[in-house]
Amino acid sequence: MKRCNLIVTMLCLLLGTGLAKAATKQVSLTFASDATNGITWNANDCSVDGFKLTFTGGSSKKPSWTFSGSINLTGMAFTIVERTAEMTFELVDESNNTAYYHWFSTDAGTKDDLANLPANDKGSCDLTKIKQINLDPRTGDTDKYITFSAITLTIEEAAVGDTDDSLFPLTAGGVKTDIWQPEGTTNSYDATTKTITIGADGNAIGWDFGGAKNLSAYSKLVIELQEALDFNPQLRFRNATAKGTEDKDVHYISLPSGQAKIEIDLTAAQFEYDGIGDGDKVALDLTDINAIYFWAWAGERQIKLKSVYLEKDGSDSTSTPTSGSYAITIDSGIANGTVTANAETANAETANAGTTITFTATPATGYRLDNLTVQVTTDAGSASIRPQTRTDGVDVGTATEVTMTYDATNGNYTGTYSMPANDIMVKASFVSKTDIATGGAISGFDAQYKSNGSAITPSPTLTVGGATVDASNYTVTYSNNTDPGTATITLTANALSELYKGTISATFQIVENFDVTLTLTDGLATFFSSDHAYKLPAGATAYTGTIGEGVVNLTEISGNTIQKGQAVIVKSEAGSVLLEEDETSTETFTGSNDLKGSDTALAVEGSDNIYVLKNGAFIWAVSGTLPAHKAYIVYPKSALTRRLVISFDGDDTTGIESVSQQPMTNGDTVYDLQGRKVKGQPSKGVYIVNGKKVILK
Repeated sequence: MKRCNLIVTMLCLLLGTGLAKAATKQVSLTFASDATNGITWNANDCSVDGFKLTFTGGSSKKPSWTFSGSINLTGMAFTIVERTAEMTFELVDESNNTAYYHWFSTDAGTKDDLANLPANDKGSCDLTKIKQINLDPRTGDTDKYITFSAITLTIEEAAVGDTDDSLFPLTAGGVKTDIWQPEGTTNSYDATTKTITIGADGNAIGWDFGGAKNLSAYSKLVIELQEALDFNPQLRFRNATAKGTEDKDVHYISLPSGQAKIEIDLTAAQFEYDGIGDGDKVALDLTDINAIYFWAWAGERQIKLKSVYLEKDGSDSTSTPTSGSYAITIDSGIANGTVTANAETANAETANAGTTITFTATPATGYRLDNLTVQVTTDAGSASIRPQTRTDGVDVGTATEVTMTYDATNGNYTGTYSMPANDIMVKASFVSKTDIATGGAISGFDAQYKSNGSAITPSPTLTVGGATVDASNYTVTYSNNTDPGTATITLTANALSELYKGTISATFQIVENFDVTLTLTDGLATFFSSDHAYKLPAGATAYTGTIGEGVVNLTEISGNTIQKGQAVIVKSEAGSVLLEEDETSTETFTGSNDLKGSDTALAVEGSDNIYVLKNGAFIWAVSGTLPAHKAYIVYPKSALTRRLVISFDGDDTTGIESVSQQPMTNGDTVYDLQGRKVKGQPSKGVYIVNGKKVILK
């Protein structure tokens, strides 16, 4: 949707039905340039959000509007919604260069204008010839702001000649397709595109007034087209009173092709009628015209209209006519927002029938548009509305609701409406946005997270009334969300959210992280913790141990939880495994287990008889330090027990270092697994040969 940065409206003063004379132009200034209307905005590093202006550079930065020509500010007015900055308007006129005017006492909600403002030492500023407006925050502080609901200028326009388009409505019922139509031929009119299609030969389509109209007060008929004609239809004028013969009742003139604007002098003797001599032309009798219509001999040709109107003497035919036959009244009782109308004809308080009107609704902070309706007023030119039928038969009992579309880039609503051949009243209702603090709920995150040294930022979900709110409507922020403790998650409705306002918060806990990443060597590692239980991941198993003769027999633990105080060997094909703390397990291991462990690093010496896991077996530790949370074996050292092999659930092959197919020599020292010395040549089996576990075949 295109954002309207400048809304220009013209108010026509009606002298009678369809007659326009003097006009004013009402301008709503926004913080943006508008090349069409000759207004240049210079933000000068200040930031803009709708009608909110933030002075990011202090008093050295003065944003401004510059006008291509001087402008009259005598009707300037504005309303302040909120402010943290005082405001000085510097008004630069053509003759006095610069004059300063100050509004230090203006509070939020106060409407101000330029009345009774003190002049500077250069004398009074000429408000009728302003060429520039500078905005001065009057402070060296940054990030001061001021928010307006609107800044409007009302300017007198020079009067133009009187015009009247009331006889030429461009509506579906206003353009008559059956003024005269031979049998079997068709004419048509599309009110949406304002396009006349003339059927086969000899067709007439236009406006039948239903009675005599005296047009003698007008000197010109103007036809404005969307596209220039590519053929030469006739424009015919029919008299209500017979002039003696039927031929003399209808006069015509051929329209030129190639022109988008055709002006016809109604006072000149340039009209023909059937039966008149070749080359002869006559003037119209303008006192009793009852129809004006197009006639063409070439079928299926189109005339694309823009506007048709009459002009009096003194009209400025080079300018677009005000042609405001019907009034647009914006209800003065609209609260918590504003509504403006912008017609195709650049005339917002009056418009031709069939003209497309664009309504712009701007809510106040914290509000949204509920509906915008249009009603035909009771009497032409009146702003009163009563649920009755007007004296001319127009039903005014039902209001028409206009479909309005929200623009999330500027917070406004826009919608279009086709102007009827009647005055209208525009009403709008603005309602408060839903406050998420009272009507919302946050979900989608856990009550507790483990600390990991980085900020924890879960993605929340906001619901209002049970319905999920799209995340584009709010901003998520976090506090105290890194270290263990209570963290806060806050959702704040965006200023340009159509439906929501306010802020809502929730908390979650960050607890100390006792998870352990265990590194395995050859698929094995020992582990011990006296005050935390841990869950085994998939693919990992844990074992307790029982010491035998030169061997540690391992038994798999039941379940997948390593209990507090349970020293184990962990086995996995993975290079490392994550042991997650099992907060649900509170029991301390009390079973039989020859594996021991320490929560702290343990200094060992050979006399301690401590064996540690290395290369798939338990090796006697001569000296060194055993890392914290490691398991070990205490076993009396002997010449034959520098190394304890391990056996998983009776599998004697674990810890075997070689396979021999040769007989033992006399120098070999051989023991069985019970520690007894074997004499002679041993049979097949598993033995301890020279301190190593081998298989003899």
